[in-house]
Amino acid sequence: MYIKQSKIIINNEKYIVRLLKSKDEQMLVDFFLNLSDDVKKKYSPHSFDCKTAVEICKQEDKRYKRVICVYKGAIIGYCIMYFKLRKWENMRYDKAKMFMNNDDVCTIAPCVLADFQHRGIGSEMFRYVYNVAKLHNKKNIILWGGVVVKNHEAVNYYKKMNLKILNKWLHPLSRVMCYDMYLNIQEG
Repeated sequence: MYIKQSKIIINNEKYIVRLLKSKDEQMLVDFFLNLSDDVKKKYSPHSFDCKTAVEICKQEDKRYKRVICVYKGAIIGYCIMYFKLRKWENMRYDKAKMFMNNDDVCTIAPCVLADFQHRGIGSEMFRYVYNVAKLHNKKNIILWGGVVVKNHEAVNYYKKMNLKILNKWLHPLSRVMCYDMYLNIQEG
């Protein structure tokens, strides 16, 4: 299934939003190395090292897609898309009485470099992610590991993207309160 890249202009600057390719390995390594400690604390679906970047670029698991935003030859935004429910999200969503069919869900973890936040890049990436999920017949988009309640910028961003808060829960490892948020694609 071919998914066309999206060219966007923000403040007279050109950005490309597209799926990650195997040849993007060095760009992904550089992106991981350029993540601030603050961003890494808030975004942690995997390690941010050279080995992980290489593994991601070589991965052929059809349950995953990775969306990137490229600016001047560098990745400045990245989003993992997992076309299933992860075990922990499944448990929390079931407990909240929001039962989802595993095949209908796209679990996402988006991230934009700190220097590029608040420019509309995350919104453009989310539109692309939404379209990829819809093209793959997903009915719901949910957040990978939720979002930290005190991360007001992220919570407001997800609300702006029409995600709804399902529940509040205590993260067992980092011991912070988080929200599970979701978007029913059929409701738009």
